[in-house]
Amino acid sequence: MVLQAGLSLSGYALIFTSARILGGLALFLLGFLLIRRHSDRLMAVLMAVLLSIFAAAGTWNTPLFSWGAVIAPWMKFPAVFLSWLLWCGVIVMYAFPDGRFKPRWMFWLAVLVIPLSFLMAYNIRIFLNPGTWPSPFDLLPNILFIGGGLFAVLYRYGHIADLEQKRRIRLYVLGLSLLVVVYFIDFFISDIYPLSGNLLFQGYRAGMNYALVYEPIWYALEVFFAVGLGISIFRRKLLEE
Repeated sequence: MVLQAGLSLSGYALIFTSARILGGLALFLLGFLLIRRHSDRLMAVLMAVLLSIFAAAGTWNTPLFSWGAVIAPWMKFPAVFLSWLLWCGVIVMYAFPDGRFKPRWMFWLAVLVIPLSFLMAYNIRIFLNPGTWPSPFDLLPNILFIGGGLFAVLYRYGHIADLEQKRRIRLYVLGLSLLVVVYFIDFFISDIYPLSGNLLFQGYRAGMNYALVYEPIWYALEVFFAVGLGISIFRRKLLEE
């Protein structure tokens, strides 16, 4: 078991903190470079904003800024706003890097994301808010919107890009795909499997073991994603015609 590996809790806290800092810095730095080098390109600016939101969120399923609202009540409004922007960030995934929705019906998915995620983020208690739907239907936005992002990226790579475009976009596709796959693994463990009435990891110790494995992997993949996207943009000229 991870908790029996010989490290103290303070040692694991150091690992967590270091992983979060490295993941966040990689994303923030890439966003800064995007703004500096490609501020004249809308998709570059939108991706830079998304990278900053990713960095502030940490893990997508339990964003760090949502914990900030619990600690400091004055942070509730910015935390809710960031949560909404995190949801809307999938639109960038649908259209990056050329700003076109491929396949075209992804546009309508993007149209749905904005109002539905607003209702969820601000917890507006009306029927159109998926958060008010009974289980398992309340989980549909995660599957539809985030899964749609993965589909859009893979569809663009497999059906739209030519050989040269595939060479340019390959590392971006790989990095983002790994993040989404790991997100859905956590989503299954934390949200879908409990619908059976059981927890996959029973008890505090098992839950801690899972977190101690999952979170460092997540932040390592964030760094890999940032490096891969940086290579795609700055070395392989992804954003250039």
